[in-house]
Amino acid sequence: MNIFLRAKHWQLFILHFAIPFVLYFIAIAFMIGIAIRNHGHDPYIGLRFIPVFIILGLISAIVKYGWTWAAGIILNDRLPEELKLNSVFFKICFFYPIVYLPLFGLLMYTQFHDGIEAFPFTFLLIIPFHLLAIFCSFYCMYFVARVLKTTEYQRYTTVSDYIAEIIMIWFYFVGIWILQPKINKMIDKPDNQEVL
Repeated sequence: MNIFLRAKHWQLFILHFAIPFVLYFIAIAFMIGIAIRNHGHDPYIGLRFIPVFIILGLISAIVKYGWTWAAGIILNDRLPEELKLNSVFFKICFFYPIVYLPLFGLLMYTQFHDGIEAFPFTFLLIIPFHLLAIFCSFYCMYFVARVLKTTEYQRYTTVSDYIAEIIMIWFYFVGIWILQPKINKMIDKPDNQEVL
């Protein structure tokens, strides 16, 4: 996983955002071209492209989640014992959306497959699990931001120290241009040294 921390900002940007973005547009243009050629007689043309969109989303997600895991765990392990954060809850929050989202997709597929009407209770049942997945994602951003600033300053940090990092992680495709050069410096320095 150290590969994500040693990668350059432009490499992560290309893998996370640029390649999937361009391929999305190519797939959409191809889908529109097929629809025009068939004069709109195939109403399910969009459904045939769902696997393509899922694969493109997975490319982006693997880069983002790999980076999040590496930044949260590897940098935390490099901290002195007195500054290390407890990473158990981070690990739970990291894996919950990874497990939940495929289950959510499977549930949606079974609800709409073969004309079965979606039962409203199913959607009410999903809401707490969906909100928990959102909370877990935000907690992971918080944890990584706190680890980054603690590693950078080599001291206990408060929310005011790392609020900007939380926002940069949230808007990863922009924030990576600022965060990754700092992480590259952190990785190149010996453990337990402040990054200037």
